Amino acid sequence: MFSKDKAMEQSKVEQSKIRKRGRGRKRELFDRLKKQEQRANCSVWKGSKGVYVFENTGVLEARKPIRKVYLNRAYLTGLFKSKQANEYLGDLRELDNRIYLIFKLVGNEALEIYKK
Repeated sequence: MFSKDKAMEQSKVEQSKIRKRGRGRKRELFDRLKKQEQRANCSVWKGSKGVYVFENTGVLEARKPIRKVYLNRAYLTGLFKSKQANEYLGDLRELDNRIYLIFKLVGNEALEIYKK
């Protein structure tokens, strides 16, 4: 009985990592971040994968990234505005495919990153 309860609890945890959106689209949690420091030209966030730095680009033109995101000192992605007020978009490029990332603000001090 104990192992069945443990399996049910683990299943609930995994289900909480996947967020279902309208029309059956699912988002898988990539990382959760907590703000560590605000600097003049960037902000520093800490997540389970490491330290993220969001550097301001100073560009407010359409189709240009508003921030550059670094993970553990390596460039991760550019951050673009979306139609949602509290969401920003980015992508990870690999050899033959692309993974889209959704950066969702959760309050002033927290951020969640989902894979799409």
